[in-house]
Amino acid sequence: MRDRVRTALERLPAREQRIIRLYYFEEATMKQIGTAIGVNESRVSQLHARAITRLRQALESPAAAPAPKRATRPVVVHRRRVAATTARPAAPARRKLRQVA
Repeated sequence: MRDRVRTALERLPAREQRIIRLYYFEEATMKQIGTAIGVNESRVSQLHARAITRLRQALESPAAAPAPKRATRPVVVHRRRVAATTARPAAPARRKLRQVA
């Protein structure tokens, strides 16, 4: 059983591993963990809950547990701003319609 728990812990993302180790093995409080990893106590609680859920899933069916996804930041595309005078090409001249009487 210890090997299964150890394997499940190793499959967690590094941040969640640290939270589990600090909380259960070093008996740190949520506030102390938050200070150590640079987040507030509420966020530590959320990360802890997610880590416990992942551990449970891994222990219930180790073959079905997906590998943890790496945290990635969304790609932000910045558009270059262009001055108003050069933003639009000159409008084409309109043709005058002849009136037929």
